[in-house]
Amino acid sequence: MEWKQCSTAFEKSVYLKFIKTLYKDDPFYVDYSTPILIEIFAEKSPFARNLWYESHLIMHGGELVGVLTYLIHKNYSDVLQVAFLEYLDLEGLPELILDHAYQMALDKGVKEIVVGLNGHVNYGLGLSVEQSHRPTFGSVYTKAYYSNHFKALGLEETKLVSFQYPWESKEFPLSLEKKNRFYGRFKFRIMQKESFDSDIEIYTALNNKCFGEHPFYFSRTVEEDRFLFKDLKYFMEKGSLIFAEDDGKPIGFLLWYPDWGEIMRRGETLSVITFIRKLIFGKKVKGFKIVEWAVLPEYRRKGVPVGLLAHCYELVKDRQFTKCKTSWIVEDNKDSSGFGDKWAEPYERYAVYTMKL
Repeated sequence: MEWKQCSTAFEKSVYLKFIKTLYKDDPFYVDYSTPILIEIFAEKSPFARNLWYESHLIMHGGELVGVLTYLIHKNYSDVLQVAFLEYLDLEGLPELILDHAYQMALDKGVKEIVVGLNGHVNYGLGLSVEQSHRPTFGSVYTKAYYSNHFKALGLEETKLVSFQYPWESKEFPLSLEKKNRFYGRFKFRIMQKESFDSDIEIYTALNNKCFGEHPFYFSRTVEEDRFLFKDLKYFMEKGSLIFAEDDGKPIGFLLWYPDWGEIMRRGETLSVITFIRKLIFGKKVKGFKIVEWAVLPEYRRKGVPVGLLAHCYELVKDRQFTKCKTSWIVEDNKDSSGFGDKWAEPYERYAVYTMKL
């Protein structure tokens, strides 16, 4: 097999087309990955300017059988990411992919290889372990055999899980007395259009502080997050970003979206077409998704996480939603997954694979 580096616009278009073709008959596939790749290929965004990357086409017998991108971000400089990985289920190919990654890691002097991270956790984390549902808005979706292959190769596996909460009853599982305890101590507010720029700064700072111990998180810049929300803000609803404050100090946040993936067509890429469909069919969306939910460590056992969830409930309880899902959560993180274990059911499972050099 031959690794051919993508160096021209045409070769990069071949890379993108391969992904579309690989999933063309998949009834669950919605395309959230190629817009990020296009951003990286353009090399103009704040995120793209902060990383080194090398994209490859994998050829076999004159046919394209796979694509992948090696990434090293300057704030995650000890890690080589094997990202945006897609390939046909061919014997021996996963071993070759890992061998090439290992040699690349040695050449770059990094200490670890991560398979299943697409640039940053905000852009996607995990390989699908199962494919029984259409992915929720913005979620990763890959061929299930990828996770099987890298697990079989002996890489260290980190399990991720998303949850689905029953929402038909429109009831929040806490008494008014308990809710009043944290409402009396802390303030909860939503991002306003007028405060968008300053609130993105708060959002970035809280991300960097709250997720500092996360095994796959690395620091973001305000410029990177502003670019991330440049298009995403058109899919936010009033109240989509909730902040918790203690005497004016930001101490946590919760970000949610309606699950716009419900109204996207098979294979659709997030675009202006999706926005138009949102305007026309938005009321038909029955699910919403808790994308991020984070609190500073010193406030996590003071009722703030539940307070954020309760405030989210007040914002959505009178709307059309009958389903609530979460983004991925590291299964071993009991502070987060404990909420799901207590109140919800697992919805999708993912995995990330790592190798220390």
